[in-house]
Amino acid sequence: MGRELLAGGGVFASVVDECDAALRPFTGWSVREVLAGVEGDHPPFDRVDVVQPALFAMGVALSAVWRSLGVEPAAVVGHSQGEVVAAVVSGALSLEQGARVVALRSRAVLSCAGQGGMALVGRPLLEVEGFLAPYGDALSVAAVNTAGSTVVSGRAVELAALVGELQGSGVFARLINVDYASHNAQMDPLLPGLAEGFAGLVPGETDIAFYSTVSGRVAGGRELDGGYWCRNLREPVRFDRALEGLLDDGHTVFVEISAHPVLSMPLTDAGADRGGVVVGSLARDRGGMEQLLHNAGLLHTHGHELDWDRILPATPGTGLVPLPTYAFQREHHW
Repeated sequence: MGRELLAGGGVFASVVDECDAALRPFTGWSVREVLAGVEGDHPPFDRVDVVQPALFAMGVALSAVWRSLGVEPAAVVGHSQGEVVAAVVSGALSLEQGARVVALRSRAVLSCAGQGGMALVGRPLLEVEGFLAPYGDALSVAAVNTAGSTVVSGRAVELAALVGELQGSGVFARLINVDYASHNAQMDPLLPGLAEGFAGLVPGETDIAFYSTVSGRVAGGRELDGGYWCRNLREPVRFDRALEGLLDDGHTVFVEISAHPVLSMPLTDAGADRGGVVVGSLARDRGGMEQLLHNAGLLHTHGHELDWDRILPATPGTGLVPLPTYAFQREHHW
């Protein structure tokens, strides 16, 4: 989804180049080539140690594009590996530190590939814990997205059995397209090595409020050290708690920074009764500036003030149109 933006140059391409330079010492290959769809010395596109650095570069670059359009975040939140992008955007981690975390993490997870999996279950946490009880240590809760959406992870055979059982009883459940079990005991053997790799991290203070899905509260930048990123991989993602904190603090306008909307549904569900507005950035097969501007337009029509003097000059072929010479006769229908 980033190919069209890359081809257009500008802020997105410039920041992807910076991410490429930051990641290459750890990966040995070019994330820019991956995003551009270029065949190169990189591993297969769908491998976890390629996907996660690519998503990191997309997130950081898309954040920069939104900010170049005058859309500045009042707070940030990330889901699992998305917290690394959020930490960079918040100012707690430098780009180089974020690249280290995401590259070492994804390389470690690769060693567990093929041993597990993850599944989304459309039921509250307490119900899901009841579903898991017969499976013992084989399965555990990996994430709580909202009050009615939970992610489970663990051994592949037991996970498939659970999903089949739930689907047979009319419960929404589907496997997620990964072959590893993040936020599960399968990550325990990786933690000592990751702690050593993260030992040199020296996070700074945040410029923007960072809502942690590990603790479920606002975290100070200096808390985001090596130990935090080990917890980020091992402990359940409490997106529900972080989201509740955001809404309680008056944050109701959400822009999902991703190659394709993934969290828009839980965000919309959680904020529905509080006047929440949720837009994405890009979408599958719609990876250009047109899609970003479409989402900027959605923000505008939902009452979020935008700086069109910054947006229009950055968009070739657009501009102001003279108004008709007669007065508008306004009538509101909502």
